[in-house]
Amino acid sequence: MRWLLPNLAANAGGVSVANGVIYLGTFSPFQTGGTSHHFYAIADTDVLPPSVFVCSYPSLPTGFTCSSAGFRNVPVPVIVKDLTLVGSIQSIPAVSSGRVYVSTAGGHLYALGL
Repeated sequence: MRWLLPNLAANAGGVSVANGVIYLGTFSPFQTGGTSHHFYAIADTDVLPPSVFVCSYPSLPTGFTCSSAGFRNVPVPVIVKDLTLVGSIQSIPAVSSGRVYVSTAGGHLYALGL
């Protein structure tokens, strides 16, 4: 495992990558319309060095250390941008000409600057 981003706000939707930045939205099953969800821009650990590390096995029982259980600590990538958008984001963001385009179940199409 190269890195791990635990605890997103909800389920992760489709992913796009451009210039070492990962773009993804979140969704909650059975929720559409006006419910707010997050759209993230996440820097790969080669692009922006991480400041936090977590165990590669997130469900490690209390009382064990990551290394003693045979796992290793991996970096948590930096969230460069966290936007709240209206509607679930299950679609794959499109990246073109310095913009990220994302549609939501709320009936919106957003054009976001990189």
